[in-house]
Amino acid sequence: MKKVSLLPILVFEVMILLPVAGSIAFALTLRNAILGIPFEEILSFFAGLFVFLMLTVVVYRFYLKFWPVPEGKVQSGSSSEFRHFVYVMFWLMIFTPLFKMSIIPASLSRLVLIAMGAKVGDATYSAGFVFEPHMVTLGHRTILGIDCLLVPHAMSGGSLAYYPIRIGSGVTIGGKAVIMGGVTIEDGAVVGFSSVVTRGTHIGANEVWGGVPARFIKKIDPV
Repeated sequence: MKKVSLLPILVFEVMILLPVAGSIAFALTLRNAILGIPFEEILSFFAGLFVFLMLTVVVYRFYLKFWPVPEGKVQSGSSSEFRHFVYVMFWLMIFTPLFKMSIIPASLSRLVLIAMGAKVGDATYSAGFVFEPHMVTLGHRTILGIDCLLVPHAMSGGSLAYYPIRIGSGVTIGGKAVIMGGVTIEDGAVVGFSSVVTRGTHIGANEVWGGVPARFIKKIDPV
């Protein structure tokens, strides 16, 4: 894996021009419409910021639809590596700083994950950090505990690969747990607090796993 070159940075900057221009135009239009209202400048700023984020997500999803980052190993010098570099700019510059601020309420997490490309069932919520949401599937009534991490990408010896994460319904992921790429967790399973589920692990239905690395502990009766 090479360092990020100038060309993907330029491609990202060109793509981000639409959200920037759209948010500025909206903020200026709104400011003129609410002229004289208290805190008009603050309202215009936050409204423009919201529009910028919404348009950025639209551009990001458009990019992934037509130039997706493929599953598996990213070959050095390949077109998939270039697509990865542009893709990672969205995360380095926009999404990671935003999500690290932890300002998105858990009650809205399902909608945010869906907007970012994840497949999420009903009544599923996250208080953690989901990388590469478009490679993550979550079933119904699943809970991701506070500060847990879902990490579909894997880096080793300078190489990079992507492996989808599939989590079923009624699953509980404990706080600060780490779920690596290629993991499958079936319905009703529980992953303990601060556990690390290593790449490619398969956790069966109604199983409890915990530890570093996570190991099978026991089977529980379905509720």
